[in-house]
Amino acid sequence: MTEQPAVHAEEVLRAEIGFLDGEIAALQKRKQDLSDLLGKGIAAPPSSSQPRPSSPPANDAALVKAAAAKVEWKSKNGGDGWFWAFANERDGSRSSTAGELVDVLKKSGAKKIGDGEYDYTLSSDGKFLNKAKVKKP
Repeated sequence: MTEQPAVHAEEVLRAEIGFLDGEIAALQKRKQDLSDLLGKGIAAPPSSSQPRPSSPPANDAALVKAAAAKVEWKSKNGGDGWFWAFANERDGSRSSTAGELVDVLKKSGAKKIGDGEYDYTLSSDGKFLNKAKVKKP
């Protein structure tokens, strides 16, 4: 049983490293684009015109899976593949367990994100997270 938290921690760390690799690549591309503009004698556009990497891509399954693993899911209908969780604490503050997944959903701008096994959604009022098993054909 003591091995499970270590495996989970390693999964989270690997997901974060993957995310940071993506951020570094985006910054290196931006640097190269600016250098190219300087080399051509063209004024660089204001930095606000280029989107800065600020959130993981919604399709980063490892990151989504790691964030979802922290959530305290409640089973609906006896565990038929559909689960729910509160998105925030009772006082409205950021949930220590669900907050990361809520952030990923909000920053992605997508209504639904998945990790290949489950799809995750945030209710329209922002109060609940839903987790549904992906139906395979």
